[in-house]
Amino acid sequence: MKRFKNILFVADAELQGGDAFERAVMLAENNQAQLTVVSILEEFPTRSSEEVHGMSLSDLHDAIIEKQQFQLETMVASIEKNIIINARVLTGVAFLALIREVLRQKIDLLIKTVDEEGIMDKLFASSDMHLLRKCPCPVWLIKSSRQGP
Repeated sequence: MKRFKNILFVADAELQGGDAFERAVMLAENNQAQLTVVSILEEFPTRSSEEVHGMSLSDLHDAIIEKQQFQLETMVASIEKNIIINARVLTGVAFLALIREVLRQKIDLLIKTVDEEGIMDKLFASSDMHLLRKCPCPVWLIKSSRQGP
């Protein structure tokens, strides 16, 4: 029985594939599911009159989105796959943007690496805890295993 047909994978901040991405691809292949890989960018303040290095904040925001989109597509293209993999950059508060995407795309499973938290985040609610409580589909949190130097 093939349960998952539409899987959402949340790329970590470095946009590196890693074990979690490989697991998501393997699960999608085993279920013959569609995989969507996303990264999340917090929204900039809406003051459009401010400029940074001669660019308005909205232009800078668009440039960052384009760069992250390119990095996601490069990450997706780096693996051999037998499934459909889409790449998107979401903006806004992380858990809200993910829940909106789950509802919009009718996602069956959300896969995400665990946020690295400091002591203050452990005392208060984290984005992962919000997802576990409020996401309308199952959430699989994977502890990232960093390899390399």
